[in-house]
Amino acid sequence: KTLEGHTDGVTAVAVSQDGETIVSGSDDCTVRVWNRSTGALLKTLKGHTDPVTVVAVSQDDKTIVSGSCDATVWVWNRSTG
Repeated sequence: KTLEGHTDGVTAVAVSQDGETIVSGSDDCTVRVWNRSTGALLKTLKGHTDPVTVVAVSQDDKTIVSGSCDATVWVWNRSTG
């Protein structure tokens, strides 16, 4: 399965603890949230102004954290963004 949607290189990937969600970060400054089973794009999280270099999903699967070359760390609610 190929997940397509980023408009620049993918720099970081994480999988939720339940295995159902894939999170990716990119040089396009976005974080994208995908359904692992279907490959559907669930959300595009925008806010970083430089490439995203790291993403993580909390152990309870409720929070996504992303870090960027813009010197910020964003904390996102997995359900609402």
